[in-house]
Amino acid sequence: MQLNKNELMEINGGAISAAAVLGIAAGAVFIISAIDGYVRPLKCK
Repeated sequence: MQLNKNELMEINGGAISAAAVLGIAAGAVFIISAIDGYVRPLKCK
């Protein structure tokens, strides 16, 4: 089986989108902040 040039240009395999990376980073920051707030609560001034 051989693919022509147009079919080769349409292959999208194994790439991670920027939205997925940003979503994972945002989730990690949220979890770290939640743990930090629970372990080290700061009083309101």
